[in-house]
Amino acid sequence: MITNQPGTAQFVVAAGVMAVLVGVFQLAMGLLRLGVLVNFVSHSVIVGFASGAGVLIAWATDVEGKPVKFFLTYLRAWENFYPDSEIFEAP
Repeated sequence: MITNQPGTAQFVVAAGVMAVLVGVFQLAMGLLRLGVLVNFVSHSVIVGFASGAGVLIAWATDVEGKPVKFFLTYLRAWENFYPDSEIFEAP
């Protein structure tokens, strides 16, 4: 059974297998010229997907090795600059 704990041997192997499979799929789609399928996806869907990926990466990133999430740090900084905005209430 694969554990979901980063750093374990099984987790690293699973991540490596997934990376190889993604590469194989990308190579196959490139050789079959299936990139034209992206033309059928609207611009707003692509932008939303990319924005969601960016937010997910920012949310999961640690700042200076501390377990403080980047996104929460950004919101706290925003609150310091604009105290009347009420965008974020610290616990």
